[in-house]
Amino acid sequence: MSDNDVKHGDETYRWGEPFNSRRWHIFDGGRSLCQNWMYGSATQEVDPENDSYREGKDCKECCRRAGILDDSGQSVDEDAQRGEA
Repeated sequence: MSDNDVKHGDETYRWGEPFNSRRWHIFDGGRSLCQNWMYGSATQEVDPENDSYREGKDCKECCRRAGILDDSGQSVDEDAQRGEA
């Protein structure tokens, strides 16, 4: 685990796509951050520096709670890039 991994308590946030879900969700242990899904096979670690919200593919609420998407609906990475220009 690297210093960039998003952690909550003792768990690392992980991406997962439950079988009946139409979107990717972020999981803290076995429960999604949006609280709508339980899934034991989420394996891809969330990287806040390189991950961004993908409209129609990712759960918006999970991305907000993980800090990837801000309240205005913009990816946190996009906001940082705009601020530097």
